[in-house]
Amino acid sequence: MLKKLKKVWNSIQSEAVILVDREVILSNFFYDRILKHKNLSNALSYILSNKLKNTMMPANSMRNVIKDIYLNNKNIILSAVSDILAVHSRDPVIKQYSYSFIIPKKISCSSSISY
Repeated sequence: MLKKLKKVWNSIQSEAVILVDREVILSNFFYDRILKHKNLSNALSYILSNKLKNTMMPANSMRNVIKDIYLNNKNIILSAVSDILAVHSRDPVIKQYSYSFIIPKKISCSSSISY
């Protein structure tokens, strides 16, 4: 599964580079969510912390908590990869791994659900 994790993350990053070239106006969006991160867990912690931040818990503090959780529970990231793979293989509209990563409602599908 770790090979799949690396393959999926490398594909997501490669696709993001192409998307930045195609959609220059969205370059900051792709950079913030994908390109500035060295791995999937960092990218996911960035996205999640920005969704959960509030006045009591700013994004940076939230991100540290989430990264800690990911470090101590690798199954979360492996499940995210399974979800990305499931969306990619089951949704005919999704042609790239990066789409299933950057479209949040798509990532919430479970890899155990069959369509």
